[in-house]
Amino acid sequence: MAHQPGLEVLVPPSDPEIISKNHSTSRNTYTDLAPEVVPVELLHHQSHRPEAILARKDHEKVSAIVTSEESSYALGNPAPGYSKYLHGRHRRLLTLSGIGIFILIIVAAVVGGVVGSKRNDTSSVSPTATPGTPTSSASLPKSTVTPPRPLQSNSGLAVAGWRTQDEFFNLRIFYQDQDDGLKFSEYKSDGAGWGGTTKVDREDILSNTTLGATVIFEMNPPQYELFFLNTSSLVTGNNFRDRVTKITGDVDSIDGYPILAHSKSRLSTFWPYVALQKPNETLHIVNWVGIDPTAWQNQTLGIDALEGSSLAILPLSSSYQAPYHTALVYRRPDGVLSLHSLEYGSAGSELLTVDVGGSYPSSFGSFAVARENDPNNGTNIYILYQTESNDLEYVYYRGDSWKRGPSSDVLKNADPATDITCLTESIWDGLAVMSPKYDMSRCFFYSGGRIKQVHFNGTSWTEAETVPYP
Repeated sequence: MAHQPGLEVLVPPSDPEIISKNHSTSRNTYTDLAPEVVPVELLHHQSHRPEAILARKDHEKVSAIVTSEESSYALGNPAPGYSKYLHGRHRRLLTLSGIGIFILIIVAAVVGGVVGSKRNDTSSVSPTATPGTPTSSASLPKSTVTPPRPLQSNSGLAVAGWRTQDEFFNLRIFYQDQDDGLKFSEYKSDGAGWGGTTKVDREDILSNTTLGATVIFEMNPPQYELFFLNTSSLVTGNNFRDRVTKITGDVDSIDGYPILAHSKSRLSTFWPYVALQKPNETLHIVNWVGIDPTAWQNQTLGIDALEGSSLAILPLSSSYQAPYHTALVYRRPDGVLSLHSLEYGSAGSELLTVDVGGSYPSSFGSFAVARENDPNNGTNIYILYQTESNDLEYVYYRGDSWKRGPSSDVLKNADPATDITCLTESIWDGLAVMSPKYDMSRCFFYSGGRIKQVHFNGTSWTEAETVPYP
């Protein structure tokens, strides 16, 4: 155990990317394949629409069984008695409108007479305008009615992006609006900057749901994946691919494999993994297998975590070759930050722990950057976390030991209990190798009710453009 001022670290005997499977501390390596057993009432609730599209590899559509009455309502037909209510309401509105118009005519006539008389009495007086004094209706005090905030207060945040062949990069950040709908904003570093806000085509979304986003590089063009929880706390998803899906996204195949999460679970994803917390507060990893009927493999890691712990999956190799060695960052039940090694098809093993906040259950975000000139193709890891003062601080690992980074003014004044999400360059075996450049090293969190963006250049933080939204 190594000691540093204010930082207790348990360091493995070697780089975190070189871990022996014989050192596994997981309670078990039991694997259960999705679809798992989910209470039938949750599945019934999930299928309250005329047709539940369970997107599979061959894109077949599986119709859910609904009653004719449910189907009628779902298709927009009024429920029994609703047409009668509208008809009666319409007649009352017509009657009230007629009376209102008659009264307005009388009032207008009286006011017009008074104003006309007043004008005749003062027509010989030339009014002199005082500088700064309003002289027209355009400068009257504006209404104090404030439009509703488009963002759900402290909603979940998720970001994903990739580097283009010409060394620019694209990213999308996802968030939830006040009506529980999901939206995203897109940024392109080629000079296009931020685009407009797009609403995701989904309903039945859990209020203040967690969000996880990643990119599939095997697709051309690359495909964004968004994961979230529905109102039954089932893991749900949409995918987005230019010129292939709707810009608002299509239903993802994970919907066809019901996976129940803790209602306070966070999600994290780096393809082909999705991490979540189960109702019993243990951590599971869901792998994309791509072979029906078990295209998604749901696997327990045998790890207990703090309820609602933030989660982050980071590649430990810049080349990211099979078995896709990654680290899952989470908080243990005692609040200590821990890293768990993941390999495809394995429950993995514990890597190390980082004591940066005691039992304080704060949010954190994390990102990785390729370690320059490293013979093992390792990555540098950064963890940005919130303190009890609501400011953000960070620790990092560059192959030797964990260190605490210096404080930064741009990381102060975050909203209490804000979510934090950070961008790691998307990579894939044989298609994209992680760069040692820090241009994509960006984190997002709430400050003053808005989504604040900060950029890390390898040594210090600067404030970047706040995410725009209507």
